[in-house]
Amino acid sequence: IESSESFTNEDLFIDDNEQFDAGSGLLNERASETFSNSNFWPVLPSFLSQERNKFKKCTTSNDEPGNCMPIQLCPTPNFQLTLDDLIKKLCPIDELFIGICCPEFPAEILKVDWENVSSNDQEPFETKSEECGKMQEESDTWPWMAPLISVSTRKIFCGSILINPRYVLTAAHCTRKIPHNQIVVVLGPSSEDSNPQEYEVIEIKRHAQYNARTMQYDIALLKLSRKVSRPFICLPREESFVGETALMLGWRGTFTASKIEEKLLVLSSRECSKGFGDILCTEPRTEDVMCNVDSGAPLIIKHNERYEVIGLLTWNRNDCNFPALFTRISHFKGWIENHSSF
Repeated sequence: IESSESFTNEDLFIDDNEQFDAGSGLLNERASETFSNSNFWPVLPSFLSQERNKFKKCTTSNDEPGNCMPIQLCPTPNFQLTLDDLIKKLCPIDELFIGICCPEFPAEILKVDWENVSSNDQEPFETKSEECGKMQEESDTWPWMAPLISVSTRKIFCGSILINPRYVLTAAHCTRKIPHNQIVVVLGPSSEDSNPQEYEVIEIKRHAQYNARTMQYDIALLKLSRKVSRPFICLPREESFVGETALMLGWRGTFTASKIEEKLLVLSSRECSKGFGDILCTEPRTEDVMCNVDSGAPLIIKHNERYEVIGLLTWNRNDCNFPALFTRISHFKGWIENHSSF
């Protein structure tokens, strides 16, 4: 398990009373202070790690795969439970100690209530992984791009990307400073004679280890109110993309504005993200228009005629002199697959 020095309820739970910041970049005060008087990339702190394979497999009370480990090593935040619920999670460690069955893919799941929204979960729908990542010939659009719009302001506040007919993938910090029933996903026209389609978000699945201060585990899944019939992006098949050229996609605040994109070279972790296995970084951007792009913007790459999403913009300084940091999707592939079935 990877863990930081401590986790508190304030770090891990969403506060609906937080004011929504409509800015296009994630405001990280600690990072801003670090960069204000320095031209060097900070050495990020190392985190303790304990391999899960040292602990016995178990099944949680929710029928999820897990590992039996000491409670203090389990990152799942919702252990403020009744005694009966806690007892259901207990398990023996080496027949000497009592542990807890900790989910292998921990997530904080939030249901969102909307008025007059009907879900079509009962409709049969089949899809295959080989359908992902394909583009229509001569198309200049990215069918899986999915900006997140605030219902009240009608402005884009974050980016996301369609990974299957029911889920989009975004940065966890995008779900923190806006009421949950204000998030709408917009998918652009699927053909020249169609209009953009809006989808309410009915469920938010945020990684349980997400920490706003360190930017670790900055990933979330948003479940759409209905299924989508259009191409979606592939998850990465490889672990490393160092030296490859990827494409960052984004918007600039409104859906009517033109989409923007820029090619970026993927850097090695020792060049910019020391200590974080879940962070991917690229060279500094060169296009001024990309320096204030929406948080959660996807970073994609083309492999064998299919497009894969390899990163989500997690921290963005509003100038072009520093590397961009992305959540590394390959690090969370198991988590994504476990929580995005439909």
